[in-house]
Amino acid sequence: MLTDSSLFLPNHQILLVDDHAFTRTGLRAILSTQDRCHVVGEARHGTQALALMESLKPTVVLMDVRMPVMDGITATQALRKQFPKVSVVMLTSHTDPLEVWAALSAGAQGYCLKDIPLARLMKVMDTVAEGATWIDPGVAHVLLKLAGKQQAFEADERLSLLTEREREVLQLIVDGLSNQDMAERLQVTLHTVKAHVG
Repeated sequence: MLTDSSLFLPNHQILLVDDHAFTRTGLRAILSTQDRCHVVGEARHGTQALALMESLKPTVVLMDVRMPVMDGITATQALRKQFPKVSVVMLTSHTDPLEVWAALSAGAQGYCLKDIPLARLMKVMDTVAEGATWIDPGVAHVLLKLAGKQQAFEADERLSLLTEREREVLQLIVDGLSNQDMAERLQVTLHTVKAHVG
């Protein structure tokens, strides 16, 4: 009788979006070692990624931030609007505070640095497939600065629109809490937490 819990984990159909062919080739090779991963395609920039979405039908898009033609943040916003069920994970080397915030605001459910171990990347894809958000600990301190310093919020008008509760939720995300943990901590429903995260 099979009882391996991995049987219940999702299979990921992945679209790689990065302007560096070397990075895409490396990612494809690494991900191909995983039974639950299938790279369905590659794109050099956001415009190309959007054009491929309908035919490739990925479940996860691993997206770089800075690319020519259309950057990853703009592409994420357009992609999530047209294909709301597709998960977007930013996979980048950039830790600029406003880029991190802009990516999450655009609808990215994950923000990872490119030195992430494969096992953790798999967990990130599983996490976002469940509707949760995952932020690399290497950039979590960036969000702490945004949440804790008024002048950082004033650097971008969108940040000043956050309510006190949304800032509290942001702090809990940085602390690594899942949506369910946040709901218990704040004594609200899971639906309410997801609304604040959104």
